[in-house]
Amino acid sequence: FRALVVSNRLPVTIHPGRDPPDDVEPSSGGLVSSMRSVVGDFEEMAWIGWPGSFVESEEEQRRMAARLKEASTSIQLYPVWLSKQDVEEFYNGFANASLWPLLHWMTPYARFKKAWAESYRRGNQQ
Repeated sequence: FRALVVSNRLPVTIHPGRDPPDDVEPSSGGLVSSMRSVVGDFEEMAWIGWPGSFVESEEEQRRMAARLKEASTSIQLYPVWLSKQDVEEFYNGFANASLWPLLHWMTPYARFKKAWAESYRRGNQQ
């Protein structure tokens, strides 16, 4: 079997200012925790998501993508590079303030901003 996980976050967090091996560490969270227990059940697993840090230059993005490849032998990691504004609007805004309440039967708490939806669209088009 093969698995493809597309989520907001990768199962690891990168720290560009640190030296290997301390520059890549496991992330926390419900999806990451639950998927760790089934990774071995798949012949191949790929995971697409934000690596948890802001990396501005393309050179540094390439370097950190190579480090992700080195650091994870059981899962192919594909980083989506987001700006601070994208994380704020995409994740904290649209995903957490709009989608989360709607998908958890808490519709009165859902908030919407056009900029959040536009950022969410941009992030998903990467």
